Amino acid sequence: MLSFALRFRLRSALDDELLVRSGGTYERTPRGDQLLDDLQTLLPRLDAAVRGNRFDPATSKDRFSIATTDYAASILIPTVLERIATAAPHVRIEIVPWNDRVFNDIEAGRVHLAIIGVQPPEPFESEPLFSDDFVCVVAENHPLRAARLTLKRYVEYGHAVVAIGRDGGQPWIERALAANGLERRVAYRSPYQLSAMLAASRTTMICTTARLLAKQLAPVANVRLLAAPRELPKIT
Repeated sequence: MLSFALRFRLRSALDDELLVRSGGTYERTPRGDQLLDDLQTLLPRLDAAVRGNRFDPATSKDRFSIATTDYAASILIPTVLERIATAAPHVRIEIVPWNDRVFNDIEAGRVHLAIIGVQPPEPFESEPLFSDDFVCVVAENHPLRAARLTLKRYVEYGHAVVAIGRDGGQPWIERALAANGLERRVAYRSPYQLSAMLAASRTTMICTTARLLAKQLAPVANVRLLAAPRELPKIT
């Protein structure tokens, strides 16, 4: 019944029989042939518009925006770029600085991915990539000589702090110190890891940063690495 109704509507709308009986079969009219050709061109385009274009990394020229700190940008992104250069050679990667508006930017489509050591709010999905621990970066001639610092010794010196988060601190460290009733004296604050490490290399300040990055930058900054107080957490 539906098939008959559809045929009737098409014939009425197009003012053409579309199919005519020839012997024991049906043949398309010239208008029917034209309509079939048009549909064969139109339907795949319509299907692609509804489903969206399939992503082909080998030919994609898309730009992907990643929000992160210079720590993750230094540790993780070079390996990512190495793999992208082979799998998706025309893709462009843009790193934008981590800030307190990043989750809003993801919702708005301005940022595609965030790499950060904090738990995202609902409804964002996340998964752990790797873990690291903190080390204390000090000048080669710093009076601290112990392999690992205690909290007491840790707070005796000024600190070169890498500014992350709304309050310009390192939230993992500040929370651990507060839980022990302590607070460190910030002598220098910078959003850049290397800048904070170089500040420590010329003074008695302590720069607390992640081990993986510290090991990369230590030869450049001319510093020593000491194990951080056990009370400081790991970074995920």
